[in-house]
Amino acid sequence: MLNVEFIFDKDCPNVKETRANLMKAFSSAKLFAKWKEWDRNSDKSPEYARKHGSPTILINRSKV
Repeated sequence: MLNVEFIFDKDCPNVKETRANLMKAFSSAKLFAKWKEWDRNSDKSPEYARKHGSPTILINRSKV
């Protein structure tokens, strides 16, 4: 199973383009586009997500 996570800061200028590229990647792979998003500054984000820069995409908790 593929576990994809998108980690970002709300004010990061690259978030919109990175999210669009993530959608394109799922489409190219003919996979249903589903991932979790974590705002690095949110109390609801897990500790490991807050340690990454913005934007970051993790696949099965590995940075890509």
